[in-house]
Amino acid sequence: MSQKSEDTTSVTIHIVFPVLRGKRRFKIERGRRWSVIEHLLLQAVCRTSRSAAELAKESLLPRRVVVEALTRLMRAGWVEIRTDGTGVTFHATANGLVSAWKEDLPSATALEAKWRSFFIDDNSGSVFRVRDITTRRRQDLPQTTDEQYVYEIPRKGIDVEDLNEIFNAIQGQDEFIVGVYPNSSRLVQSFGLITIRNDSIEGMPRKASPAFIKLVNSAFTEARKEVEQKVGNRAALPAAPVIAEPIKTAPKTASFDQSDLIYDGKRHLEMLEATFKGARERVIVHSTFITENAGDRLKLILAAAGRGVRVDIFWGQDEQEGGKNSSQNAIEYLKKELAGTGKRDLVRIHPFTTSSHAKFLIADDRTNGWVGLLGSCNWMASSFESFDASVRLRDYGLLAELTNALSIMSHSRLGIWTDTSQDLATLSRRIAALPERGGRKARMQLLYTGDHSEIPMIASREARERIFVTSHQLGIAGKAVTIFPLLSALTEKKLSVVTYYSKTAGKLSGLDAAAITREYAQQGFNVTPISKPRIHAKVLGWDNDHLTISSFNWLSVDPNEQKPMRELGVQIESNRIAENFIRTLENAKLA
Repeated sequence: MSQKSEDTTSVTIHIVFPVLRGKRRFKIERGRRWSVIEHLLLQAVCRTSRSAAELAKESLLPRRVVVEALTRLMRAGWVEIRTDGTGVTFHATANGLVSAWKEDLPSATALEAKWRSFFIDDNSGSVFRVRDITTRRRQDLPQTTDEQYVYEIPRKGIDVEDLNEIFNAIQGQDEFIVGVYPNSSRLVQSFGLITIRNDSIEGMPRKASPAFIKLVNSAFTEARKEVEQKVGNRAALPAAPVIAEPIKTAPKTASFDQSDLIYDGKRHLEMLEATFKGARERVIVHSTFITENAGDRLKLILAAAGRGVRVDIFWGQDEQEGGKNSSQNAIEYLKKELAGTGKRDLVRIHPFTTSSHAKFLIADDRTNGWVGLLGSCNWMASSFESFDASVRLRDYGLLAELTNALSIMSHSRLGIWTDTSQDLATLSRRIAALPERGGRKARMQLLYTGDHSEIPMIASREARERIFVTSHQLGIAGKAVTIFPLLSALTEKKLSVVTYYSKTAGKLSGLDAAAITREYAQQGFNVTPISKPRIHAKVLGWDNDHLTISSFNWLSVDPNEQKPMRELGVQIESNRIAENFIRTLENAKLA
């Protein structure tokens, strides 16, 4: 910073941000849980006895880490030391042989009840421990003077909390939060305070989310601008604070194989049947609609419940004023059919809509562990005659993220934590803690509502040969989101751009659609109606290796970013994935 002249004044900037303070009595499993490394080392000595040096060499871990892990395993009675002519080796005990091949090593944990407080940023939803931020009541906030300037970030207000974030933020070492005791206390409004003084920052939480960092940086820029306008050159302002904004998360490398792509109606029916028949303890279904076709699924549901499998069915159709919608009528029918079966405790059809258009399944398969299916298929409404597209999720990170999204979707309202949302938040964290799967990988990323508007722009920027879109509906709203970016790409590059749809949306008539089709065709943009098979897949891909599968109707909807869970999809980058989809679609059209 340059030397200050005598007539300049050093100005401190205070950034005030709105927070919500909460206090709950949590159910906490206390006790150190077994790590993936410890589990793998136990399995290694179960196969054959080894020395610590051999285990360190094979695992590429420091010898100290291996010895500490083996010490814990010995204390649990699963590993023992033997000495022979070659030195000291580690062997699995009889109990160790039994425990090693379980999905999770049994932990010696105790359930405790603890009161914990926390703060939630009322704009980004970021969660902080009490000691991580400086807070003030309204009457105790600093005031603007000649020496300091106070910039207050307006309170936008969050709709619901992310329980997963809260649990992760406040649990301590060797703790795992499994739930919350009923509590009637409300979230209380308060204020957080960050101070920038002489290029130093005070009060910035150590583990701030990207959204919160962006919020603070934007506030500082505005505050600095306002001070300069009021004071001019007489103010010696701090330089831009060194709060590094994280790079936008790129698609992660996740478990994926071409066989994880599910196309057409018949294959979706087969996957639904396999999911219920193969489930060990849990099946979770989210379908936008529930119709009378769901009655055909009762046999599958009851058979799974007969084996002790818990089935949760969620739906997302928007509620209608003054009456029941079609999903609610179908739910009443299903509940009557379940009434005399003795399985009502295991089959829960949730009574309230999630207001989400997403379609997915999550289940713990007896053979493959936790898996999911995410895409365009309405599992509790489809007749399985349309051309749908879904992707099987086997990556535990993506599955945990999807499960947590449902936890947020099933949340009733701010400050009210239902048993269902707590259960799903806990489940998502348990899935996230599972060891990574081996096998083939691809670059994958879960997409939320607002992410969908970026995909056509990315495609128009990166595509070199072709872009294609399939959408159930064609409507006016799809122009700005999908069609205009692709038309822009056409003017800059020699691309093949093709879109497919099955019906018009809203007030758009068949004649209107025909006129739009002719207009776009003159610009080299092919909009093709397909009636057989009926297109229900929501897919956008480009060139050979990029494919996005979603619940989002690319050609008829403008994504509402105020409802982040309204649409869910997956972006995938894998060798020839887009080329294989186009070939499958063309074969379906010719069949």
